[in-house]
Amino acid sequence: MKVLIVDDDPLAMFMTSSMAEMAIPGMAIQTAACAQDAFDLFAADRFDCVLIDYEMPGANGLELASRIHALDPAVPILLCTGAGNETLAADAIKQGVSDYLPKATLSADGLRRAIRDAIDKARQAHLIAAQRKDIEMFAFALAHDFKQPSRQLVTFAELARQEAPVADGSQLDQMLQFISAAAGRLNRLVDGMMEFMLLSAPPPLRPVEVDAIFAGICLALQDFLQERGGVLDLVGSARVMGHEALLGQVLQNIAINGLTYNESALPRVEIACAKVAAGIEIRVCDNGIGIDACDVDRIFEPLVRLNGREAHDGSGIGLTLARRAMAAMQGTIRCEPRPPPDRGTVFVLMLGDAAANSDLAA
Repeated sequence: MKVLIVDDDPLAMFMTSSMAEMAIPGMAIQTAACAQDAFDLFAADRFDCVLIDYEMPGANGLELASRIHALDPAVPILLCTGAGNETLAADAIKQGVSDYLPKATLSADGLRRAIRDAIDKARQAHLIAAQRKDIEMFAFALAHDFKQPSRQLVTFAELARQEAPVADGSQLDQMLQFISAAAGRLNRLVDGMMEFMLLSAPPPLRPVEVDAIFAGICLALQDFLQERGGVLDLVGSARVMGHEALLGQVLQNIAINGLTYNESALPRVEIACAKVAAGIEIRVCDNGIGIDACDVDRIFEPLVRLNGREAHDGSGIGLTLARRAMAAMQGTIRCEPRPPPDRGTVFVLMLGDAAANSDLAA
């Protein structure tokens, strides 16, 4: 372990260095008496941690910390000073300093804990950053693999039209249009999920028409609705601040659940939009088998399958992704069981009103 200690006061430098040696025996310590010397040392060598005094000639401790972080954003920096206050401590933390240590209360035990904690946190942050980079690379590769066959579907559907011309409105023409539309939706969904997976960049929020999303869901679930003999209705209209692909996937997953977990003669899912004080409320109601009141929070946990659902397929992660997607759109989602004698479930989605965010909508 190698530590750089920066202080223009020789006595304070000796005291801090001595306590550091007592705190962590065997630790390599280098010292600098001014900001420029410290910066030159850091630029030429690698340090696990840097202890910086605040008041120094040439540049104060926060200015030096900023210059060091420009070379290595991950290195932990401890601000160790006798002239600070709560305001300085708050400013130090805001600027990325790992900890603030008043010289008046400095001890070997306190210094050992501060150094080890700062280094451990920096290593954890480095590990998380590396894992995030791996996830991003995997997401890009996965998106490429998904989008390639979808592009081929569009291409071959068009080639089929050219090879065997069909009359507009015929069954074959409708099938080819459905293939092209489905491939386009798949491309948009992959793009949307890519933005969601890349956690370092939240998805951009734009005005989204719920009516247009509903039309896309109806087209996507056309065969499923016919197979189930189900009905999907939209009541009202709304323009929300959200992400088209993410919101479409959330509403589609909830609609599929409402139609799947349903023993009614006529499965029905209704999507109703209403403007409320907090924004736009989207209520998705079904007449399915319902959810017990004690389970309305559990269903959003990953891999939770409620008792009695074994007869239905499901991964147990759809509603977990729905909650994450709503959070990414700065919205919320909750579940409400319908009281007897009604059956079924209500999912309540809350998003911002695009009309109330005219600056963003523009």
